[in-house]
Amino acid sequence: MEIAQQRPPSALSGSGLDWIGPIAVSAIGLISTAWLMFFSGAGQAGAPAALVFPPGWEAAQVYAAAATLDVAIVGLGPVDFVAVVVPQTDAALDQFRDSGALLALNSAAANLCR
Repeated sequence: MEIAQQRPPSALSGSGLDWIGPIAVSAIGLISTAWLMFFSGAGQAGAPAALVFPPGWEAAQVYAAAATLDVAIVGLGPVDFVAVVVPQTDAALDQFRDSGALLALNSAAANLCR
């Protein structure tokens, strides 16, 4: 009499489609965390923010563009097209795109730019 041996199911057996759900949920979680960490709250009065301008801009262009907003300019980031600013009012960065900036990042991101 032969005894049939059963192998436990392997995590690698089956199709690769079994992993799409967990990977999608993880990706959404990471993107949401990054969004909340770097983008939410940008522009609150008194809190530093980083303005990211087009990469081809020189420091003089960045300073001139940031000066059109109601902000105190702290300085440039690690590259010349990122300016670290402190908004004077909560509405100071409402028109940041009109100044030429591509992104306004909150103070957590601004700290990474110093």
